[in-house]
Amino acid sequence: MQTLSSLLPATALVAIIIFMLKEILETWRRHSSEGRKKKAIKELLARECELNHWAIRSLRSIADELQSAPNPDSTAAFSIEYAKSGRIYACIDSESKGNYSKIAVPVIHQEQMSKHLLEVATLDKDLFDLVEPALTATAELAHVRESLLYHGSSDEDDVARSHIQGFAEYAIGEIEEARTTLSALYRACTGKDLSEMRLR
Repeated sequence: MQTLSSLLPATALVAIIIFMLKEILETWRRHSSEGRKKKAIKELLARECELNHWAIRSLRSIADELQSAPNPDSTAAFSIEYAKSGRIYACIDSESKGNYSKIAVPVIHQEQMSKHLLEVATLDKDLFDLVEPALTATAELAHVRESLLYHGSSDEDDVARSHIQGFAEYAIGEIEEARTTLSALYRACTGKDLSEMRLR
């Protein structure tokens, strides 16, 4: 019975072995690169969840204050202030605390989720199944934020202002749903519960 070495010249056998080793090495290198990329993306997504956790807390505080305000339909009870620094504040006369609250209106972050969505889809289907709803959740948070600015702007019509109590109830539901969705993504990225918050 003839062996492989007797059928092929020694140089051809060496070439085949070298080719196979190169393929194995390339597969290992590609796998390592994808692993590093996935780890980096998870870190970026976790950071964005922490930024949005701060936004969730701020929006929830505003919504809670609106629910406890004696008459949020009034311009005196609820207004939006645009500071020279560029910051935006929700100003609310709160009956529960008996004072005037001024809470920063947060920015919603979804840049990293949008930027890496396609990469995540190719690298990790399970992670993608969490990033996609998290992106939707942040879009809902952005809508809550825009609606808050609309309802609190003094130059808007009285009809918009008359729906503030209903808006607060709606906002709380959306905020809590977003918290749950982002917490699931954060847990998948870090293995921990979402308790950290970032301002910037």
